[in-house]
Order: sequence, then C-alpha cells, then structure tokens
Amino acid sequence: MDAAARSIAGFCRCLRQDGFNLGLSETLDALRAAEAGLAGSLSGWRDSLRVLLCSRKSERDRFDALFESYWTGRGVLKPRSPRRRQGPWGGAVEGQRSLLASLVDEGRRAEDLGARSVGASRIERLRRTDFSQVPAEDMASLERLAQLLALRLSLRLSRRRRSRSRGAEVDPRRTVQRAAAWAGEPCELILRKPRERPLRIVALLDVSGSMDRFSLFLLRFLFVLGKRFPGLECFLFSTRLQRVTRSLKARRLPRTLTDLAARELAFSSGTVIGECLKRFNREFADRVLRRSSIVLILSDGLDTGPPQELGEQLSKLRQRVRRLIWLNPLVGGPGYEPLARGMKTALKSIDVLASARDLRSLAELERHLDHV
Repeated sequence: MDAAARSIAGFCRCLRQDGFNLGLSETLDALRAAEAGLAGSLSGWRDSLRVLLCSRKSERDRFDALFESYWTGRGVLKPRSPRRRQGPWGGAVEGQRSLLASLVDEGRRAEDLGARSVGASRIERLRRTDFSQVPAEDMASLERLAQLLALRLSLRLSRRRRSRSRGAEVDPRRTVQRAAAWAGEPCELILRKPRERPLRIVALLDVSGSMDRFSLFLLRFLFVLGKRFPGLECFLFSTRLQRVTRSLKARRLPRTLTDLAARELAFSSGTVIGECLKRFNREFADRVLRRSSIVLILSDGLDTGPPQELGEQLSKLRQRVRRLIWLNPLVGGPGYEPLARGMKTALKSIDVLASARDLRSLAELERHLDHV
C-alpha cells in the first residue's frame, strides 16, 4: 500500500498545483476511498475521485484529462513500459496497465527522483521553495532533504549534550570551597557533570482549511523529526484537538496517512486555537509535558475563537515549559505582518515567532533550540 499511498498523495498535489481547492482532508478522503475498494477499475476510481476532489464545475471539467495523464500516462505524463498485473484492490483495467502496475511505477518514479544526486543550485532552490508551491517531481527530493535536516538537527543537539556530560565544566562554588583548605589557593579544580536530560518536543499542528497548503508537508516533517527524537509528542488541531503520536510511530509515512484517514479528524475546517489549547492543558499537559519540554505550535494564527481564551491558555502553557515556539508558514511571505488577532494575542506569551514556509526556515529551528 506504500506505493499506492504515495501515488494518491502525488495526484492530489498535481491537482492542487493546477488550481484545485483541496488539501490534507481531501488527500485522506482519497486514501479512504482506496482502502474501501473503490479502485477496482479505472473508471470507478476516476468517478470516485471526481466526487471527492472536485468542488467546482471548472474543476470537474478539467478533472478527466488530468486523471488520464496521471494514472494512465496518456497526455502530458508518459507511461513506462507496460506491465500486466492485478490491481491492489482486485480487478484489472481493460486495455491499460493494471492499477497496481500504474501505482508501483509511479511510486518507483518518485523513489528514483529522490535517489538522484542533485546539484548545489537545485538543493538551494528546493530549500527556498514555498511548501505550497513544490512541483510534484521535486517532492521526493525535498523529502530527502527534510530527512537530512532532521538528522543534522538531532546529531547536533545530541553532541552538545554528550560533551557536557563528560564533566568538562568547572564547578566554581565547590572549587573555591576546596581552595579555602589551602589558604585560598585553588590547587584542585572541581568538575561537575550536569544531569543529561533528553530533549522533549511537543508539536501541535494546525490542520484547518487555511493551513491546507502547508499542513501535509509539515506533517511529513514532524514524521521525520519523530524518527530522530523518539520522545516527540504530536497533536493535530482545528476545531478540536487529537493526539496522533502513535500514528507517527509507523515505519513509513503512507502507513501514518492511512491511520489518520481512518480517524474522525476535523481537517480543513475552521480554527479555534484557544479551545484546543484549553483541552490540551486540561487533558494532556500533565502526561506529556515536563519543565524542560519545548512546545512547537505550527499554525498561521488565523483563529476564529475569542482572543482572550487563546491568550489565557497560551499563558498557562508557557508557565509549564522551557520554551514555546510558534512556527507560522505565513511569516516571511511578501508583506506579512502578524496583524491577525490570534497572532497578535500569541505574541504576548511565546518565546519565538519564526517561519515554517520552506526548508530554509525549518533549518532555523536548530538555532532556536540551541538555547535550550
């Protein structure tokens, strides 16, 4: 199912780049449709996706041509060598490659793209590309760069903790006390060994409608980050909050997406950040937070709830953790200022407001955690 899930997500990206109004919610709906057996024939799969992914007449008018190009290779996308196989949910496609062959070929094409070495100029371009504007053919390479970024972040932080744990720091107070026995001469340096505490990260990702352009890739980044920081806790929120830490423990991202597709999550809806934080503080804070925890809120701050509720809950959360970092994908965009009432209220309680619109901005997370 991994190759199939990659292909479905890739098709949704293609539609989004062609102007379709869809996001993470519709991607998960397509995965649910595949799991329900609606891909037994090419025509049935096309009709199912048309209903799920088209919200306007203009989208329905363009859908069939885009579907044919992506799933059969006719049109813009050229097919690979034909293979006859059974479809992953049963049934063969008459006159065309089986759906499984199409899905597997598409998945391998993505893997091949990710495996190619990329030049420095292309890497820099991908680092600067807005997540909402990434071409489908670059997604595999971008995900590999995200994995390298998470690896670099984890190695840097773990090296910093190891060097301190060797007892290389001088304890000034105890050294002076020992020197008193030698007429004030510091004949012996007393070293101290700070307690090594693993970095605890709690992430809350906004999956409301206004975050559709960014939430899927930010979820991918958190999935990769969780592999490097096993203690990472993850929550998704919009009009309500849900803990999804267990889903992110899957070995591969498609399994995580499939798990989320099976749950009743309020994707692409409104945003009531204060109410969601209230539930987090009431039901989860005691279980997942420590005084040394770092909380990451990934949201555009376009809140529809009362600002006083948001301010009160953020203040309570800030008092319980070491650092509160807000990553906003709108920060750094042309002419952006934090004028939305939710974002203006949040500025009073958070330690850092930073961008999360591309890999270059996510790399700055290392700098913000360097003070921990």
